[in-house]
Amino acid sequence: GLTGSSEPGIRAAVGKALGNGRGEDVIGALQLLLGDPLPRPRIAAARSLGQIGGKELVPMLKNALKDQDDAVRATVGGALGRVLYGHK
Repeated sequence: GLTGSSEPGIRAAVGKALGNGRGEDVIGALQLLLGDPLPRPRIAAARSLGQIGGKELVPMLKNALKDQDDAVRATVGGALGRVLYGHK
Protein backbone atom coordinates (compact mmCIF):
# COMPACT_ATOMS: atom_id res chain seq x y z
CA GLY A 1 0.00 0.00 0.00
CA LEU A 2 0.91 3.66 0.03
CA THR A 3 2.31 3.43 3.56
CA GLY A 4 5.08 1.30 2.04
CA SER A 5 5.90 3.69 -0.83
CA SER A 6 9.60 4.29 -1.44
CA GLU A 7 8.92 8.05 -1.41
CA PRO A 8 8.93 9.58 2.10
CA GLY A 9 6.82 12.51 0.88
CA ILE A 10 4.08 10.12 -0.20
CA ARG A 11 4.23 8.27 3.12
CA ALA A 12 3.96 11.60 4.96
CA ALA A 13 1.01 12.70 2.79
CA VAL A 14 -0.72 9.39 3.47
CA GLY A 15 -0.16 9.89 7.19
CA LYS A 16 -1.68 13.36 7.02
CA ALA A 17 -4.68 12.22 4.97
CA LEU A 18 -5.39 9.36 7.36
CA GLY A 19 -6.04 11.93 10.10
CA ASN A 20 -9.44 12.46 8.50
CA GLY A 21 -10.34 8.79 8.85
CA ARG A 22 -11.44 6.45 11.57
CA GLY A 23 -11.37 2.74 12.27
CA GLU A 24 -8.90 -0.01 12.95
CA ASP A 25 -7.44 0.04 9.43
CA VAL A 26 -6.62 3.74 9.71
CA ILE A 27 -5.07 3.32 13.16
CA GLY A 28 -3.08 0.32 11.93
CA ALA A 29 -1.71 2.25 8.95
CA LEU A 30 -0.74 5.17 11.18
CA GLN A 31 0.95 2.80 13.61
CA LEU A 32 3.03 1.45 10.71
CA LEU A 33 3.99 5.01 9.76
CA LEU A 34 5.07 5.71 13.35
CA GLY A 35 7.76 3.10 12.71
CA ASP A 36 8.91 4.65 9.42
CA PRO A 37 12.69 4.99 9.03
CA LEU A 38 12.37 8.73 8.26
CA PRO A 39 10.99 11.41 10.62
CA ARG A 40 8.60 13.15 8.20
CA PRO A 41 6.11 10.25 7.93
CA ARG A 42 6.38 9.63 11.71
CA ILE A 43 5.51 13.28 12.38
CA ALA A 44 2.52 13.12 10.01
CA ALA A 45 1.30 9.93 11.68
CA ALA A 46 1.59 11.44 15.16
CA ARG A 47 -0.35 14.55 14.10
CA SER A 48 -3.09 12.42 12.58
CA LEU A 49 -3.37 10.24 15.67
CA GLY A 50 -3.78 13.41 17.74
CA GLN A 51 -6.58 14.55 15.41
CA ILE A 52 -8.34 11.20 15.56
CA GLY A 53 -8.12 11.05 19.34
CA GLY A 54 -9.29 8.32 21.65
CA LYS A 55 -7.83 7.03 24.88
CA GLU A 56 -6.98 3.72 23.18
CA LEU A 57 -4.19 5.57 21.34
CA VAL A 58 -2.38 6.56 24.55
CA PRO A 59 -0.14 3.45 24.81
CA MET A 60 0.88 3.75 21.15
CA LEU A 61 1.70 7.45 21.54
CA LYS A 62 3.54 6.93 24.83
CA ASN A 63 5.70 4.33 23.11
CA ALA A 64 6.41 6.80 20.30
CA LEU A 65 7.80 9.27 22.88
CA LYS A 66 10.93 7.07 22.79
CA ASP A 67 11.64 8.18 19.21
CA GLN A 68 15.22 9.26 18.48
CA ASP A 69 14.11 12.41 16.63
CA ASP A 70 13.37 15.56 18.66
CA ALA A 71 10.70 16.81 16.24
CA VAL A 72 8.91 13.46 16.31
CA ARG A 73 8.93 13.41 20.12
CA ALA A 74 7.60 16.99 20.24
CA THR A 75 4.81 16.15 17.81
CA VAL A 76 3.94 12.99 19.74
CA GLY A 77 3.82 15.03 22.95
CA GLY A 78 1.37 17.43 21.32
CA ALA A 79 -0.74 14.54 20.07
CA LEU A 80 -0.82 13.04 23.57
CA GLY A 81 -1.96 16.39 24.96
CA ARG A 82 -4.82 16.51 22.46
CA VAL A 83 -5.83 12.91 23.17
CA LEU A 84 -5.64 13.19 26.96
CA TYR A 85 -6.74 16.77 27.57
CA GLY A 86 -8.42 17.95 24.40
CA HIS A 87 -5.73 20.56 23.69
CA LYS A 88 -5.58 21.79 20.12
